Amino acid sequence: MITPSKILSVLLLAGVALLSFAACNLITPPSLGQTEPAASPPAGSGSAGSAPIPTATLISGSASGGAGAPTPAVLVSGGRSMKQWSTAPPVTIDTSASYTAVLHTTAGDITVDLLTSDAPNTVNNFVFLAREGFYDNAIFHRTIPGFMIQGGDPTGTGSGGPGYRFADEPVNRPYSRGVMAMANAGPNTNGSQFFLMHADYALPPSYTIFGQTVAGVETIDNIATAPTHPGGQGSSPVNPVAIQSVEIVGP
Repeated sequence: MITPSKILSVLLLAGVALLSFAACNLITPPSLGQTEPAASPPAGSGSAGSAPIPTATLISGSASGGAGAPTPAVLVSGGRSMKQWSTAPPVTIDTSASYTAVLHTTAGDITVDLLTSDAPNTVNNFVFLAREGFYDNAIFHRTIPGFMIQGGDPTGTGSGGPGYRFADEPVNRPYSRGVMAMANAGPNTNGSQFFLMHADYALPPSYTIFGQTVAGVETIDNIATAPTHPGGQGSSPVNPVAIQSVEIVGP
């Protein structure tokens, strides 16, 4: 005879089985890591860990770093040269002013309002690198439709950076479509690489958000949905889009 208690037991067992199945099929977000050359973390930031160092040759230390900025060296990696600094730039932006970045790419322009009040140090870093021409001709080396497009590495490998790392800033908003945030190799390991969200995605607050796209989302769409090479996450574009230059509109 089937009693109410037996029915309840069967239902409870079925519920446990269903929860176990669901737990085994949780979707984890694709990695937003980078493998920039190892560098010392900022004072008080904790350990940055180590990362693979790309093959490169230091050939010069004579380039100008601009007013108040450390003097860069020039690094050659994979046949391309890029500036390198031993320390992050001092804050030279007006943190009470508005700044906009226009990414002129081979697929069209992307206009981003920089969130100075949310992440002043990160905005300062991006403005500094943009005005130094660091991003000129860098490609979007990693593109995942429905997630994000990643760039900011002049070597185009995902292992390049400016030679220094700096600390994270608090994340106070979601990773929604058009958001611009820093890629990293762990806590307090920001450098030059960044990503633009192709769609809303529930990421943990581990990547400093410093911009919001206000024009050119269709360009992000085109970059994110272009063909990629098979293998791995299938995120290496067949014909990478390049950032021709980054124009900073502001003081």
